[in-house]
Amino acid sequence: MGLPPRVYFTLHEVTARWGCNIADVAGWADAGRFRILTGIPALRCGDEVVAGKVVLSPMELLPLFRRCGTGPTEGVMHRIQPIGREDWLLITDPASGIPVAVADMLILAEEVHAFEEENETELGEWDEALLRDEIAGLLAEDCRQQADRSGRMGRGAAVGRTAGPDGR
Repeated sequence: MGLPPRVYFTLHEVTARWGCNIADVAGWADAGRFRILTGIPALRCGDEVVAGKVVLSPMELLPLFRRCGTGPTEGVMHRIQPIGREDWLLITDPASGIPVAVADMLILAEEVHAFEEENETELGEWDEALLRDEIAGLLAEDCRQQADRSGRMGRGAAVGRTAGPDGR
C-alpha cells in the first residue's frame, strides 16, 4: 500500500524543486501566487485566541529572504492571518510577537502543484532549452574524446591507457 500524497513542502524544498532563490519564493507569495504557512501555539489577537495553521506575510519577514543568503534564520511575526479568513490580526499577547523560523515555513502541496501547472510552459521551455544545450555539449565532448582515442589507437596506444604529453 502506498503512502498518501504530501500535504506540505518546506520553503527549502520548494527552492530546490524549482531551482530558485528563497527571495523569489517570498516575492511570489507576496504577489498572491500561494501562501506561506506555519503552525503556532495559542496566542491572543485582541479578544480572540488563535492557534494552529496561520498565513505569514513575507514582507514582515523580509530580512529572512535576502537573495544573498546573509539574513537571519528566524524572525518575529506581529501579524497573522488565520486559515480561512481574509483579515489579518495583530498579535497582542505575547506583545513581543511570535518567533518563526524559515525551517518552519510551509506551502500547501496543492498550492505548489497549482503554481507549477500555471508556470509549466514557461518553466518547461526553459528546462527543455537548457537540457538541449547541455546534451549537445555532452555529445560534442563525447565525439571529441572518441576522436582522440581513435587517433591514439591508430598510433598503437593500448585500450584504457591515455597518451602522455609526448604522445606515447
